[in-house]
Amino acid sequence: HKVQVNDLVQFETAVRRHAGMGNCLIKGPLQRALIKESRAGSTATNDSTGWICLDFDGLPETVELASSKGKSSRVPLTVPVVLDLLGLSNISYIAQYSASYGITDQRLRCHIFMLLDKPATAPLLKQWLIQLNHDTEVLTGAMTLTRTGNAISWPLDVSACQNDKLIYI
Repeated sequence: HKVQVNDLVQFETAVRRHAGMGNCLIKGPLQRALIKESRAGSTATNDSTGWICLDFDGLPETVELASSKGKSSRVPLTVPVVLDLLGLSNISYIAQYSASYGITDQRLRCHIFMLLDKPATAPLLKQWLIQLNHDTEVLTGAMTLTRTGNAISWPLDVSACQNDKLIYI
């Protein structure tokens, strides 16, 4: 299904509708209509996109924050708190919590969908997400190696901006 949206309200409506039908999103624009076929080769790596998905996978339950009086305290790590830490506190978004969120622990697992002011290429967005993982203390502290020990397991998934990525809703 191809859906054109012009604002975040339309985006949310489309996500809710298609989630209810058991569909998923493909991150990049399709080069051709897909009819009962693989999506392989249907997107272009360097195409621009007008939206981003911040995919958080298991951020800590709490974070240490300094107050204006110089003291610090531990607070629950919620979507507004993590967006503030990323410098994205004044941006409208859609939050979609993972099916596993809150079942075994309160670690933050969710998708945050945001519309961009102007289109950006997927490789540029990926570099930005890598930088956020390295420059944001809560993300850096949550970085681990994959089970095989051969790659970094990013707490803010850097592959969620790739044009061939399926995003389950």
